[in-house]
Amino acid sequence: MSKHTSIKTRIEVAKANQTQPKILFPFIGYEREDQPEGLPFKLTDYLELIDLTGRVLREDKRGNIDMSLAPRPFIKSSTH
Repeated sequence: MSKHTSIKTRIEVAKANQTQPKILFPFIGYEREDQPEGLPFKLTDYLELIDLTGRVLREDKRGNIDMSLAPRPFIKSSTH
């Protein structure tokens, strides 16, 4: 995992069941009329996307998450 992306911080905070840091662009849920500024999906959806894309096998990719491993527990439990 790159130290230059927010995913490492987001995962560590989610594992600790803490609110996402204010220095990162917030997840605001699904699109709506009175939408505040932020990423238009939920944190859990983002973490699931990262997990799923990490499992993709490609020749031009260094590695992947083994498909036999269960999804990370913080994906199911994180609501912040």
